[in-house]
Amino acid sequence: QVDSIMKSLKKARGGGMEMDPDDAEDTLARNLGEEDYDQKKLKKEHAKYKQAFFDMEKKQQLTEGKCKELTAKLQEMFSALKLVKAENQTIASDLEKAEARIQANADPEREAYIQRYALEKLREEYEGFKKQVADKDLKQSQELRRLQENLAGRSQADEAS
Repeated sequence: QVDSIMKSLKKARGGGMEMDPDDAEDTLARNLGEEDYDQKKLKKEHAKYKQAFFDMEKKQQLTEGKCKELTAKLQEMFSALKLVKAENQTIASDLEKAEARIQANADPEREAYIQRYALEKLREEYEGFKKQVADKDLKQSQELRRLQENLAGRSQADEAS
């Protein structure tokens, strides 16, 4: 019977079974039987059960503490994961916008239109520049003729005098 008590004690320690230390004396008395009721033996077994109970309580408290720690760490990880997910979504949306801009610029018809428009503007600027140069040349040639006429008039006046 003592062996069965020891087995149940080991089972209680290993299996997480909870036992009230006050009930240990009654349980031992029942398991040992009234004929083997030895007070010293009973106190010894009672002390073992009581120690096992306190060990299990301590183990349970440690386990609960670890559980709380792990829960807190897990919550931190989830919040960090949410931040990373939000950042990832922002990056993905920025990437999609950039790809859309690239696609819009990569459209061959649009590119051809832009090139034609730019060429048209360059031609207009060139025509304007040519006109400015022609006007400037005309003014310079008119100024040159006037100066030549003035010079010719002065040289005739000098000859006449």
